Amino acid sequence: MSLRNRKLFYGGFFLVALLLVTVGGGMQKAPGYMDAEYYYAMSVRLAEGKGMTQPFLWNYLDDPPSLIAPSHTFWMPLTSLVAVPGFWVFRSFTGARLIFWLLFALVPPLTVWFGYRFHGDWELAVTGGALALFPVFYGVYLPVTDSFALYMLLGMAFFVMTGWPAGKIEMQAAGLGVVTGLMYMTRPDGLLWLVIALCWLGWKVWNESEQRGKSLLAVGVLCILGFLFVGSFWFARNLMVFHRLLPPGSGRALWLTRYEDLFLYPAQDLTFARWLSGGWGRIGSGIWQAVVTNFQTAVAVQGSIALFPFIGVGMATCWKRSVVKVGLLLWAGIFLMFSLVFPYQGVNGSFFHAGAGVQPFLWVMATVGIQKTVMVVSGWRHWQRGHQVQVFLEVLLVLVCVFLTAGLFLQKIHGGKTGIPWGGGTEAYSQIEMALERLGISPCEPVMVNNPPGYYLATGRAAVVIPFGDETTVRAVSERYGVKYLILDQNNSGHLPDLYFHPGISRGFKFLMRFGDARIYEILP
Repeated sequence: MSLRNRKLFYGGFFLVALLLVTVGGGMQKAPGYMDAEYYYAMSVRLAEGKGMTQPFLWNYLDDPPSLIAPSHTFWMPLTSLVAVPGFWVFRSFTGARLIFWLLFALVPPLTVWFGYRFHGDWELAVTGGALALFPVFYGVYLPVTDSFALYMLLGMAFFVMTGWPAGKIEMQAAGLGVVTGLMYMTRPDGLLWLVIALCWLGWKVWNESEQRGKSLLAVGVLCILGFLFVGSFWFARNLMVFHRLLPPGSGRALWLTRYEDLFLYPAQDLTFARWLSGGWGRIGSGIWQAVVTNFQTAVAVQGSIALFPFIGVGMATCWKRSVVKVGLLLWAGIFLMFSLVFPYQGVNGSFFHAGAGVQPFLWVMATVGIQKTVMVVSGWRHWQRGHQVQVFLEVLLVLVCVFLTAGLFLQKIHGGKTGIPWGGGTEAYSQIEMALERLGISPCEPVMVNNPPGYYLATGRAAVVIPFGDETTVRAVSERYGVKYLILDQNNSGHLPDLYFHPGISRGFKFLMRFGDARIYEILP
């Protein structure tokens, strides 16, 4: 196929992807979940000139001294920064998402380009692009203010740079440093990509360079300088605000004994000794649960259910290619990070998010695996029309991804098993805010809720998260941050059962009203 026709294909994939993400985004009137709400809320504050501060606390890991606290101490800032120009121009949620829509629209054509560059088969490359158009479980999250499309593009850039032409290792090192810096500014696990980049560069220099020691030092320095070129402003900000390179709560996330510990108060209780006191049985159980759940995610999400076996075949077929070894090492590294080191975060979405970086590579591997599978089976069965079988299988698998993507998207939009439609939490918080106004509660009074970023975004009211603990813990948070009102819903009913199931019997809490499944209390002095 001529270059002109290939360019038309690239343009066609871009337009189809943009159409799909626009239609999907048009059905989502709100971010829909805490991560996207946080990124969007912070982009709004940045666009309004309020800087990197947040008028809510959604965890207590960094032990914030007041309710108005530095932002992005847990989630990284690049996703919020990407949303700023769109919101600044259009002053709307749709405006903030426009760049994310454009970023996703680049993913399918670049997957085609990456696949063609990898294996040289245009038909397989087009199949890979079609799979990228319908990313199954990722589909519903791509139109909102989250990091998925950004991480996919940066991951693809990483894989392209690992295949940089021979003799260009200095440029390769600097480029990988910049890309991994951008990945780190998007997600903390970007540091893993930096480590893999350094290992890959070191291995390449060791096998190809005559002056190994000098070359190892040179590429290592160039890669780290590229990383710091992107990340230096972030480290400088942390030094100015916290007097340290990383936010103070960063290390505490290592010592969770359950996911709810993210909301533990005081966070100083999250220590190695407390983690160890739970016993090796509990530690092993958490890790095993993460291994099982993350493997299911690898099969269903990153393998799009039907593609997983073909990804394995594709990797085995191209194993001698260094980029495949790097890809498998990254995929395994992400899996192990969120199974062994951060098991509770991994089970609750971090592995799902982090896997987006390797997703374009997996789509390319799947197409190679499809071709190899048909070739082998054709040889066994003596098929005379092996290519027609391959085309049929490619079309069938793309159609499976189409229907899975559409079905899962609509299920999420309409509420699925929960019965709560997309954005239903935002609407519920808006109605609760009107109930607070009817009770005569000033808009200046902060509240304690399950989802502070979502509540702030829906109402503009400052908020803190309900801590994981008992009524005494709730009162301690109330006293420290000056919060007089508690909005308790079914998400927190497990560890505060009396307040939720028996309103009015707890001393120190004045029951004000029920609103749907929420109970509203005044916390007495």
